[in-house]
This record gives sequence, C-alpha cells and structure tokens, in this order.
Amino acid sequence: MVRHRRFSFDFKRQLILDFLEGREGLRELVRKHSVSRSLIRQWIQKYETGQLTDDSTPYASLSMRAKSPSWNARLTSSRWSRSPEKRGRAGHAGPTTTTTTPI
Repeated sequence: MVRHRRFSFDFKRQLILDFLEGREGLRELVRKHSVSRSLIRQWIQKYETGQLTDDSTPYASLSMRAKSPSWNARLTSSRWSRSPEKRGRAGHAGPTTTTTTPI
C-alpha cells in the first residue's frame, strides 16, 4: 500500500521555482524527487493562481469540508452505506453465460 506523503511548503515552492525559472525540467524533477508529474503540475497551477499556501496546520480544510452540506451528503449517500454484497463485490462468481438451444 502506498504511504501518503506530505511535502513542506518550502519544498513545493523550491521545486516550482526550479521548474519555472528553467533550472530543471519536469522530467528531471519527477525523477530526482520521486514525485508524480501530475502533482507537480497541480502545485504549479496553484502557485500561479495564488492558491498554494503554507498550511502549517494539517487538515485545516477538513473542518470546512465537514461543515459543507454537499460533503456530508456524499458521506451519507447510499453509495457509501451499501453493503459489499449489494455492490457486487463479495461472492462475485464472474460473468454468467446464457446458452440458448435452437428450437
């Protein structure tokens, strides 16, 4: 199982500046730091729009999500409350085949 890693604001900023200032390419940054290309692109987009901030308190936005009606609705939706049998996962025997005989 993949462990969720957290990166400091300073690390993200330095990585972004290395890319934007042309010191290193995206491919080099991905290989050097073992960070996915899509994650680096997300950081760059947030940086350029001013949304990349120094979140010194982890999960700061989680409390805002929990207060959101749509977030609570998703947590209590039928998708999350259905049993595995109803989702078709437990006891799944694979595809069934139907044979027909000519009349």
